[in-house]
Amino acid sequence: MDLVEVELVHQISTQSKSFFQALSRLHHLRDEVTIAHSEVTKLRGVMRTLNQSSEKSFDILRILQKKQNMLQVNAKVITFY
Repeated sequence: MDLVEVELVHQISTQSKSFFQALSRLHHLRDEVTIAHSEVTKLRGVMRTLNQSSEKSFDILRILQKKQNMLQVNAKVITFY
């Protein structure tokens, strides 16, 4: 082989090595993104459940507040008569 061929083979081997390293990093990054996506999906489910629970809690608090208001009104009506 002449000098040009040797240099060409060297450049190809160097570039292919860096290409496959980059490809490997890309696959690793894709795996990490897949895991992160799965975790975000799970967290959204948990947040949805918490939101539903908190809405029920606020409904209970509103009902209790209405009850307290009605008891106060009732007490005032009873004392009025």
